[in-house]
Amino acid sequence: CALPILVLSGTAGGLTGPINVDSGTLQLNTANYFSSSGGGTTIWLSNVKSKPSNAILAVDANNTFSALDSDGNNSAVTIATGVTLTIGDSNDLNSTLSSTITGTGTGSLVKAGSGLLDISGSTVSFGTGGAVTIDAGALRIGNGVFGASATTPITIASGAELQYSGRSE
Repeated sequence: CALPILVLSGTAGGLTGPINVDSGTLQLNTANYFSSSGGGTTIWLSNVKSKPSNAILAVDANNTFSALDSDGNNSAVTIATGVTLTIGDSNDLNSTLSSTITGTGTGSLVKAGSGLLDISGSTVSFGTGGAVTIDAGALRIGNGVFGASATTPITIASGAELQYSGRSE
């Protein structure tokens, strides 16, 4: 049985508003498919265990979202080699993402806008050459987010911040 995949490619649609990936894969093959004007675009990844399938956001071209959220950790975000996923824009929304985030090769994650991106419940891994950049606002990480052997550089712009949310046991 093939897993459900919705591939968005071609001319960027300029769509805005909330997008909910309840199950299956939303694959973005076009740069900035969604617009950040008019309140921007918020992507929500649901916490479906496995049936019909986990919610997956596959970013195969540079894209910016006003916010990217998930509930639970049964969802995933994949960033292709040479692709940048930017979370945050002039709408300055907060995001809480507990999904697995995987960047292949030189895939990268950028935090923009003055809001908070909380990935303290995520598991993040990038290939050689991948990077995380905080251009504005704050990025919150927690214990084990990048793993013990992680070598992913985190670049923090002036005025931006990296927050650490450790667990007290």
